[in-house]
Amino acid sequence: MSEKKRTKNLSSAKNAIEIDSIKISYSELDFKIRQELFDELNRIYTIRKVASEEIVEDKILELEAKKKKIKVSKLIQNLYLSKINKTSLNLFIKRNQYGTKINVLERGLTTYDSKSKKGKELILQRFKYYILKQYVDSLKTKYNVKILLKPPNPPAIKINDLMTYYKGNLDSKVTFLQISDLECEMCREYAPIFNELYQKYKNSVRFGFTQFGSYTSLSAIALESAGKQGKFWEMYDSIAFTKYLPEKIDLLKIAKNIDLNLEQFKSDLESENIKTALKDNFSKLNAAGIYGTPTIMINNKLIYNSSSIADIEKMLIEEINMKK
Repeated sequence: MSEKKRTKNLSSAKNAIEIDSIKISYSELDFKIRQELFDELNRIYTIRKVASEEIVEDKILELEAKKKKIKVSKLIQNLYLSKINKTSLNLFIKRNQYGTKINVLERGLTTYDSKSKKGKELILQRFKYYILKQYVDSLKTKYNVKILLKPPNPPAIKINDLMTYYKGNLDSKVTFLQISDLECEMCREYAPIFNELYQKYKNSVRFGFTQFGSYTSLSAIALESAGKQGKFWEMYDSIAFTKYLPEKIDLLKIAKNIDLNLEQFKSDLESENIKTALKDNFSKLNAAGIYGTPTIMINNKLIYNSSSIADIEKMLIEEINMKK
């Protein structure tokens, strides 16, 4: 057996955990924390991307300075001398609305008078940063820069028999699944983003919602109770887009407004079956490696940044085109 094959076999044979005769592999361990690992890999990718931009800037400036047979510091000094004058500085101030004040993050957000010594220093500093960035960007094509870093591939997570409600194009081959908890502040904050995507793609995408909460919240029970009467999405809109979390009395008013059978709704709010079902739903998602809300999956693939319309829309378009 070659050394390469022997090393590979030893690596694959390693276990992460051993309890008596029970052996747990890294694959089994990673399965349980798939979303967390995916998030961490994305953070590493972002750090590398930022660092790569800094390295590219340093190397490009070194190449250009070498070509001109001067030091990098002299190259940058010459650049500023050629670009900074009273007219260009005033235009920069006007474009960025620095006419009266300039904000800077120090120990907190601090505001300086643009006419003060500190204010003028900050404006000049930002103008220099802008000039240098524009210059470096112009050099990138000249030196044929290629950043070959790629974001991690999202893991596919398929979970059967979830308590899921759908709207949009129910026959679509593209499914947008929102794993959420309407008593989570971030979930409520991101709800308008998801609604914007729904309004834009409702004719070509199936939009779904499933509950994920470490406890059975009143809002979750209300949603399922409304769902039993075919009014899940009406209840969802009433809860997601209000400023404050509704109490029981508020939920009863909502139930009346959306024409629910109030007696049935009151009974379902106390239903142990609904609470048990919600706990079971949470367990299934947790066992599949989901750990946070809101989580978005498109055709069972995780989205890293659930607050980014651009990221979600990009994957939606890719999946729509793929399924045509």
